[in-house]
Amino acid sequence: MNKVIKEEFLENKVWKDLSYPRFMEFRCDYKKAKYVFNPVVFEREDSFIQNSACGPSAILKASHVIEKYNIATDSKSYLSGFFTKDAIVAMSEEEAADLVNKAVTNQVSEKKVPITLLGDGSGAIGAYYGLSKVSSNASILNIDAHLSLRGTMNGTRYHRFCKMNHAKKCFENVLHFGVSSMGNREKEFFDPDKVFFADDVLEDQYWLEDVMCELSEDVYISLDASIFDPSLLNSQNPDPTGITYKHVEKLLRNVAKKHNILGVDISGFVPNESNKAGEMILAKLIYDLISHIDA
Repeated sequence: MNKVIKEEFLENKVWKDLSYPRFMEFRCDYKKAKYVFNPVVFEREDSFIQNSACGPSAILKASHVIEKYNIATDSKSYLSGFFTKDAIVAMSEEEAADLVNKAVTNQVSEKKVPITLLGDGSGAIGAYYGLSKVSSNASILNIDAHLSLRGTMNGTRYHRFCKMNHAKKCFENVLHFGVSSMGNREKEFFDPDKVFFADDVLEDQYWLEDVMCELSEDVYISLDASIFDPSLLNSQNPDPTGITYKHVEKLLRNVAKKHNILGVDISGFVPNESNKAGEMILAKLIYDLISHIDA
C-alpha cells in the first residue's frame, strides 16, 4: 500500500484520529490492565469481500452494549482491567506484521494478555514471532476455515493465507480447527493429525476431547471470521461449511479452563451495515473467553 493509497484508505475507511472505541467502554491505567486490545488497520485488495479494515472498530463499538455480568462464570471480568490501544495502521503486510510483533512482544513480556483485532489476518504473523520470543513451547490454535499454510501468495510471504507457515517456523505444535478449504500444494505437506476438519467437528461428538489432547499447557489462539457459518456474519473469504457459534464457544471455554491462554487475535470480519449481529457475536465471544480465562 503506497502513501497515496494509504491516505485515501484512512480518509474513507477509518476514523482520522485513530482513537478507537474502548472495549466495553472501560480503560484502566495501562500498568494495571490485564488485557490489552490492539486494533490493526490494514487490508488487501484481493479479498472476496472488502472492508475488513473496519472490523476492529465495529467489534469495539458493539462491545459497549454487552452485559457486564457473565452468566456462565458468575463473574464481572471487566474488573480485570481493559486497555485499548490507538489503532496500528500499516501500509503493507510486512509492516502490519512488524508492528504487531513489537506490540505483542512488549505486552506478553509485561505479563499482559494481548487481544489483537485485525482487518486482514496477515498481521497475526507478527504475533507469532512476538510470542515466540517469550514462550517457544506454546501451541498455536488456528480456528479458521482455511489452512493458511501456503509458502507465498500473490507475490508475498506475508499474505494471510501464509500465516500458519510462519507459525510453524516459530512453534512446533500448530493445530488447525474447523478447516473446510485448502489449496492443492497445502494438501501435499499438511499434517492430518493436526487438522480438525469442519465436517468432522460437525459430525463427531468426541471432537473436543481430541482437540484438547493435542494442546500444550500454553496456548495462543488465532481466529478468523471465516470459521463461522456465513449466515452468522460476513468474512473476507466466507465458506459455506462454516461451523456454529456454539462449537467455537465450547472450544474456547474448555481451552480457557484447562490451559493458559497467552493471547488472541481475531481477523477477517467484514461489518454489514444492514445487519450488525456479526460484530456483536464477536464482541460477546471475546468477553465470554475473558470470563472463562479469569474464572
